[in-house]
Amino acid sequence: MVGLGDLSGGSFLSEANGVSGDGSVVVGYGNSSSGQEAFRWTSGGGMAGLGDLSGGTFSSVAFGVSENGSVVVGRGSSASGLEAFIWDSTNGMRNLRDVLINDYGLGSALAGWNLTNAGGISSDGSVIVGYGTNPSGFTEGWMIAGLGAVTTVPEPATYLLLGIGLAGLGVAAARQRLRKSWMINCRR
Repeated sequence: MVGLGDLSGGSFLSEANGVSGDGSVVVGYGNSSSGQEAFRWTSGGGMAGLGDLSGGTFSSVAFGVSENGSVVVGRGSSASGLEAFIWDSTNGMRNLRDVLINDYGLGSALAGWNLTNAGGISSDGSVIVGYGTNPSGFTEGWMIAGLGAVTTVPEPATYLLLGIGLAGLGVAAARQRLRKSWMINCRR
């Protein structure tokens, strides 16, 4: 077992809620000097706070993480109340509804919805699920599908395995050609 620690500045508390496919990234929340804050933990970097949405009381919780650990989803506090967020290292924490409207053009599909919480994300990052308030004012689960998949840069070991695999295919092809050549020579 590995203790994940906590965020600096607050009382000692942390809760893990999600893990990447290979276990190298864990997400959850802890108490920081600002308040309850979502975190992303890695074995190399430890626990790092992800911040919060602007305008509300400082409070965020991470619930889901993509397979490769690069995208995190959860909920945060904004001027409008609790809202779903999406986080990545390039853009930081953003309101998920705003991202879906501005980056994906889903304004009409989201009309009347309040996306309160993003509870999970598919391994490739193309599907996000959660709950919120529907246009009729009731709490309802939702799913957003068809988002762009998360891309990863292969690690050097991946290239090594690819090279070994290609070399193996080359050897197999050469053996097959040699065998066919031998069979033709034997028939003459």
